[in-house]
Amino acid sequence: MRSIVAPGATLGIIGGGHGAAQLARAGAALGYGTRTVDPQRCASLGEAMQEVRALAEQSALVTVASEDVRDELLEGIAARTLLRPGRRVLALAQHRVREREWLQRARFNVLPWRAAATRDELLAAVRELQAPCYVKPQVRRRAELRPLLVTSEQEAASAWNAMRGLPLVVEAYGHVEAELTVLAVRALSGQVRCYPPARLLREQGRVALSTFPAVVTPQLATRVQRLAEYVARKLEVEGLLAVELFLLADGRLVVNELAPAPHAAYDATEVACGASQYEQQLRCVTGLPLAATDVLAPAATVSIGRSTTPRAADRVSRALRIPGVRAHLYPPDAERANAIGHLSATGATTDEALTRLLLAEAARDPRRARRLALQRERLDWGPGARG
Repeated sequence: MRSIVAPGATLGIIGGGHGAAQLARAGAALGYGTRTVDPQRCASLGEAMQEVRALAEQSALVTVASEDVRDELLEGIAARTLLRPGRRVLALAQHRVREREWLQRARFNVLPWRAAATRDELLAAVRELQAPCYVKPQVRRRAELRPLLVTSEQEAASAWNAMRGLPLVVEAYGHVEAELTVLAVRALSGQVRCYPPARLLREQGRVALSTFPAVVTPQLATRVQRLAEYVARKLEVEGLLAVELFLLADGRLVVNELAPAPHAAYDATEVACGASQYEQQLRCVTGLPLAATDVLAPAATVSIGRSTTPRAADRVSRALRIPGVRAHLYPPDAERANAIGHLSATGATTDEALTRLLLAEAARDPRRARRLALQRERLDWGPGARG
């Protein structure tokens, strides 16, 4: 059994935004003191190093709100106190080349890909993989440039300029029927539990709307949960591991990304489960018993983007008139990129939760609600959901 950190101790949290705020709230509920440092708000790497080292020296354990933490900072923490999840897992998950190489060695399916460090290598990769392709920075960062879809070598050349000469990953386009995420939780003892899969839609690369649990066959749900459990065991994660998956039109499952941290697709656990993903993470890293991962009430969530509309707050209040709907507005210093909060809705079924959520979004932002409603078929397969 690894070292247990009992309630009453001080936990350090690296990161900012909604995730860090919710981890701090969960820590207080479990009886821990918490301190937070957001390296993104530091003026330089040197200042971030100083703050992180001080945090580590004042904390019995440090955990992360996101995998987006520079390795130099992780090294400084690990030299001074417990760091969970560990530096190796975090470094793997934030680097797309390392991540894909590990997945392939472990015999998981990924979309065909190539690394490209120069413009010529990018053009050669696009030719080899046969456009359309996605072009992504090799290192994932919270404020990074978003992945770009290119359909020709000419567009690839433009993408090289847009990516500012960063080392890239070029990934073949897959005919994706559904994007699923499974959240595994692994305790210090090695015990692993998985939440049911969530299904999500993205806008500009970010999670915009998710349903939990996803409307899929029991066979597919079991299949993806077993996959996530195996990955968590194989990596020996201490904490959470979100496994992002694509279900392709031919029925194959491919792994898109790994995230050993809270995931936007599982914001619904705050209203759908007995323990949120944030409480579960702290239980994992401190050595407390894991909470159940059962769904008590199916739910759906939608992000609330930034708005310059003077009556934006009134529009949120209109959304709350729909039964089962709640608003989760982030403090100004805890906002996610391009999001000031999210709405959640619960129901007797996932379909009812999604219906309520779209009605609430129609009251808040009718144009966006219509756009999301047109994509509803991609989220709600109904009783015949394929496996």
